[in-house]
Amino acid sequence: DLQLSDVDVLGLSNYCWNAEISRFVGRYAKTVRPDTVIVAGGPEFPTHPEEITTYLKYRSEVDFYVYNYEGEVAFSELLVRIRNNESIQSIKLNPPQGIACLNPNRELVKESAPKRLEDLDLIPSPVLSGMMDDFLVGNYMPFLETTRGCPYGCTFCIQSDQWYNKIYGFSNERIQAELV
Repeated sequence: DLQLSDVDVLGLSNYCWNAEISRFVGRYAKTVRPDTVIVAGGPEFPTHPEEITTYLKYRSEVDFYVYNYEGEVAFSELLVRIRNNESIQSIKLNPPQGIACLNPNRELVKESAPKRLEDLDLIPSPVLSGMMDDFLVGNYMPFLETTRGCPYGCTFCIQSDQWYNKIYGFSNERIQAELV
C-alpha cells in the first residue's frame, strides 16, 4: 500500500470548489514528509503578479503552480527535471514555461505560457489506458473533455483570456473510443 510518506511529488487540482481541501492535503503532506514536492494546478489562480505572490505566500505548501488550463506539458517538463535529480531550488530559479513559483528569496518567478496544444490526441487518455477502470463501474461515467478553448470573452471564466480563444478538439475517433 502506498503511504503518504512514500510520495515524492503530490499533484493537487485547484478549482473554486476544492481549493481549500487541496490546501489542507498539501499542508498535511508537508507535515508527514517535508521534502514532498507539492504541485498545484487549475483555474483557481490570480493573474496579476502581486496577487500571485500573495497567493503563493498564503499557500506556502505549494512548491510549483501550473497555471495554464493546459498543464500537461508544463507538469511533464517539471516531473522530468525532478526525476533527473535537479534540485528544487534550481528549478525554482528557472521553472518550465507555464509554471509559477516563489524563488528561494520568496520572489515570484513566472514563466510565460507555452504554446497551446493543437493536437489534443497527444495527451494520453486515462479512459483508454485503463487508469479509470476502477471508476467505470455501475452507472458512473466521468465527464469527458472533447474540446478546449472558448471563442467568447466572458470575464468570469479563465477561458476569457486571449490565450484560450481558439477551440481545439480531440479527434472523433478518440471520443468514440472513450465512450464505448
